[in-house]
Amino acid sequence: GPDGFSATFFKKFWHIIGVDLVHNIQDLFHTGNLPPDITKTSITLIPKIVEPKYINDFRPISLTYVTYKIITKILAQRTSHILSSYISNS
Repeated sequence: GPDGFSATFFKKFWHIIGVDLVHNIQDLFHTGNLPPDITKTSITLIPKIVEPKYINDFRPISLTYVTYKIITKILAQRTSHILSSYISNS
């Protein structure tokens, strides 16, 4: 992510940061206050081949904060039963 922390970091050190992270996310859902920096996303290009020459030789990826990914996953799970009636399969 933009802060340099990967999901692997969160998994490895969950025993240290897990309680605080869960508390912060719960607080966000109770207050509705989302820190503005948490939504920042960086888009970068990863080469698909050793010596890329053309734009097609790259794969774009977006780097977002793991905390933001967790929040969006929670929201997606909580709204999935409602969204299916608003979103068409086609």
